[in-house]
Amino acid sequence: MLDGRLSITADGTGHATDHRRGAYAALPGGRDPVVSSTDGALALVLAGKRLGAPADDVFGPEGWQQSGPGQWYRLLLGVTFDEDFDERVVGLSLFEPGSFSPRHPHRTAHRFLFLDGEADDELVFPDGTRHTAHRAKGDFTDYPHPVEHQTFSRTGCTILFLHEPLPAEAG
Repeated sequence: MLDGRLSITADGTGHATDHRRGAYAALPGGRDPVVSSTDGALALVLAGKRLGAPADDVFGPEGWQQSGPGQWYRLLLGVTFDEDFDERVVGLSLFEPGSFSPRHPHRTAHRFLFLDGEADDELVFPDGTRHTAHRAKGDFTDYPHPVEHQTFSRTGCTILFLHEPLPAEAG
């Protein structure tokens, strides 16, 4: 849950479970569950293999890993960083005020949703062209491949990120 509140009712039970901002919930198995909201909600729906374990508050202090000075991440998919890693990753990145991620490439489609705060992101294209964009809460970016980027946040920010592998090229 990115914002608001959802109620999920398992088919036939009549019992609803409420999920608020920060919850990472699993839909019940069986027939189609009923999903509703009385006040509105913004939710990210993930499907497929390697879904992470449900959690009550993914924005809370548990489960974060430091990726650099003042920068933290929390994965929402079960990922093993081994030779079979395909770079399909969904997670949260937290930048403390004044922190940055050094310039780096991705072998994937690279998408961000800024959940709060602000940051400047410098893109470096294969021809050496550079572009800096200012991002703020609610901004969604979809970076082309190949591209390198680095992010700097004066105020701090929280970002939802998605890296999706590119289709294999026909050989």
